Amino acid sequence: PSQKWNDTLNKGHHRSALNFVIWFIPNLIKAVLYELYMFVLGIQDSWFYDSPLSQLGISQVDKLHVFLKKGLGLTTREKELISIMCGDPDAPPSRLVSSSLRRAISTVAICFQERMKRLPNETILVLPSLQEISRNPDTLSITPPYTPVTASWIERDSSACAFQDVFTNRTDMSLHKGNKPINTNGLKRMKEFCKYVFSQRDTEAFIVGGHSIWFRAFFQNFLPHDEDHVAKKRKIVNAGAVGFTLMKVSTPQGEKYMIDPKSVTVIYGGF
Repeated sequence: PSQKWNDTLNKGHHRSALNFVIWFIPNLIKAVLYELYMFVLGIQDSWFYDSPLSQLGISQVDKLHVFLKKGLGLTTREKELISIMCGDPDAPPSRLVSSSLRRAISTVAICFQERMKRLPNETILVLPSLQEISRNPDTLSITPPYTPVTASWIERDSSACAFQDVFTNRTDMSLHKGNKPINTNGLKRMKEFCKYVFSQRDTEAFIVGGHSIWFRAFFQNFLPHDEDHVAKKRKIVNAGAVGFTLMKVSTPQGEKYMIDPKSVTVIYGGF
């Protein structure tokens, strides 16, 4: 979903190039001044670092939330995936997981608030392996290790979700060790995620709140190399949802992971 970093520095699809150019300098000045204001006051928040959902981003996620509430699917496969996402009683056991970046956790909090109300013991598990691939400031976590996320100034004024309550009481930060270390990279984290998934024998499905570059890289690495698939070339749209089956095989060279290309299913938004 759209975030403050993108709203300030990227045109996006929601406005014309002319509008973006005209407002670029004023918006950048506003962002820098607000960043300075928060820094001077010692507020644990940021416009650029670990950039939060913008108002546009919250509205994009809320549309996915409404879509899931309706529970509509055109095909049997889509209906099965939506049922898993909603945590229906007859669906396979599933787990909500998220990147440590604020906008990803916020996305999961908005989308699955009905599920979490119905399942009072449900939590969002933060996995360090899902943190976005890049060294841009918006991909760096500002949340201290093992500490609940602090709602952004935008989320505190939003009625889309009880953000701080979810962050404090319904988000599991036990695996969050702070920002990604400099000795890691995207491929290492993706393999760590695969290893974690297959270590959880009681969970058949994972609902992942993540990032478009991470997911594109995941498809590029784990779809068959000779598979010409759109997921390798294009990013998932803001607040999009895509389902797939991840497989594992043990070889003399170690464990190998692969996405079944026939299983890739657009649930909402697409690429």
